[in-house]
Amino acid sequence: MIKTAIHFKDKEFERRISEALASSHSGILPIISREEPFDIIVSDSEEVASKYAPRSILLNIPLSVTELVSEIFETSMRQCGKVNIIANRRKGKSNIVLFCSAEGGVGCTTAAVGLCRELRRYRGHNVCYVNLEPFGSERKYFAGEDERFSYFIEKTKYMKPVPDEFFLSDIYGARAVPTGGRCNELLFKSNDNFLRTINLICESGFDYIIVDTGSGINENILSLVNFADHICFFYKEEPAIRGKKMLAYFEDNLKDINGKIIRIKNFVSPNWTEQDDNIEKSSEDLLLEYDRTLQSEDVYIDGAFGLGIKEIASLLSIHNILVN
Repeated sequence: MIKTAIHFKDKEFERRISEALASSHSGILPIISREEPFDIIVSDSEEVASKYAPRSILLNIPLSVTELVSEIFETSMRQCGKVNIIANRRKGKSNIVLFCSAEGGVGCTTAAVGLCRELRRYRGHNVCYVNLEPFGSERKYFAGEDERFSYFIEKTKYMKPVPDEFFLSDIYGARAVPTGGRCNELLFKSNDNFLRTINLICESGFDYIIVDTGSGINENILSLVNFADHICFFYKEEPAIRGKKMLAYFEDNLKDINGKIIRIKNFVSPNWTEQDDNIEKSSEDLLLEYDRTLQSEDVYIDGAFGLGIKEIASLLSIHNILVN
């Protein structure tokens, strides 16, 4: 909840702005009293705006209520980005699921794309795939243009949906964020701009946003971990030291992490061999069985691998992550 002080010379206008904000978004709490503490202040006075900068919004030009809400969230993001994105995401009812690992080659991307197709093809949900690897492989599974999405993100001042045709699309209608022609453009964004981009995606009407973080960790990924609905953590048949350290770091340093993590032993990797068939499942982990169709260039979810993907979707549903 963003406590927003409303400070105008015209008291009747001040009252109407407060009522409009209160009815437009549950994440904003308008405050008229001059005595109560606040997070953001909106005023038509340059003196007041200057006094409380950078927590202030100078409203000296006409704005719609929707545009003012976006300004409040933008300002809040600069102060505490996580609060902004949680409130805005909940408004759009998008559910964010992270696919991450401490090492490469464990099938994170294959499973993430598989879940996108399961949710879209068999459950009819609107899904968006976001790849955060340095050299994103979304072009292997999704088609479309890169330039329009990047242009929209850079030029759009207020929070509003990204046009559907600006996303990439696969054969089933699942969407993906283009990452640029070479190195992933999302990796070069500051944390504020990165969260703003995620916010714009959340505004675009998706039921699920599947984020493939690849291996490793950085400030942007930590921001996502903090407010993601669930984290699918991948590793090979025996948990690696790096994986154990990453899980311990999440548990020790991040808020509300308990209950979010699904640990997945994934046999979908280039290092899979026949002898792995004899490895027993752990009661606390989910196992993705190897499917020989995964030797192809695309992701198929109609075999044994697909059954594991359905199990992930069902487990997320049990934890009230998926939208009915």
